[in-house]
Formats: sequence, structure tokens, C-alpha cells
Amino acid sequence: MRHELVHLALKEHMGDCAPPEALRVPLVPGLDVETCTLEWLDEHHAAVEIEFSMVLVRKDDEEIACDLNATWRMVYRFDERPYDQREFAATHGVKDAWPAWKGWLEATMSWMGINPLRLAPVAPEGLVGLAREMYDIHLDLAAKATGRRAGMRVP
Repeated sequence: MRHELVHLALKEHMGDCAPPEALRVPLVPGLDVETCTLEWLDEHHAAVEIEFSMVLVRKDDEEIACDLNATWRMVYRFDERPYDQREFAATHGVKDAWPAWKGWLEATMSWMGINPLRLAPVAPEGLVGLAREMYDIHLDLAAKATGRRAGMRVP
């Protein structure tokens, strides 16, 4: 199966942070994947969406001092559909969106007057595992919603 990334775009973003002066205390960063989906657009194109989040938690009282999220949409061209769509979405979505997320996060934090995190050039392997989990959750929710609409009883 050959594939090519043909488009990557920032779909949406949001942030909620305390004023910069309130962030001058020891902070503990946390990275997460909030969403991972794959949607077929036609026979040879699929869109993968990955939402990354970063929180800064105050070390003294464990309150969230900053929460930044961004969703990236990537369109891939395929010669044939991947055997494991979940694995494709998680692995390629995280790997391909990571440089854009890293740059966006560093720039956004700098614009907000917050010392930016210096993230690794390659996404941590743990984020791919989180993306797999989010992919599964999305499928479960979609199945339950479809079952309800069709009048089926879903436990």
C-alpha cells in the first residue's frame, strides 16, 4: 500500500491560560491526544484528524494554569486502502502532524508570553498509543450513535 500526504491544515485551535505573571511558578507540562479519526473522502483519498493538547499544571497546587489544543487535518492519497486503518491513522497522523503542532505550540506560547516548551523533533511514541485509544473511542461512540438512530438498542 502506497500513500502520499497531499494536504495538512490547522482545522481548529483554542487555549485557556492564566495571565503570564501567574505562570511564573514551577509548572509541569502534559501532552495528550484528544482525537484521532479517519474518514474516506473517495476511493483513493482519506482525511485523518488528530487533536493534540498540552496542559501546564502548577506544581504547588496541581491546578491547570494553561490548556492549549489544536486539531490538524491531513488528506492522504492511496493506491489501495490500508489493511489496518486504525494503525495508519494513529501512526501517520501523529507523525505527520507533529512538526506542525510543535511549531504552533511553541509560537502560541511565545505570543502569550509563556516560555515555550522545547519539544522533541519527533513525536514521543506514547502519543501514538494514545491516538490508537482515541480512534477506538471514536468508533465506539459512532457505532452507538448509529445504532440509536437506526432504532437498535445499544447497551
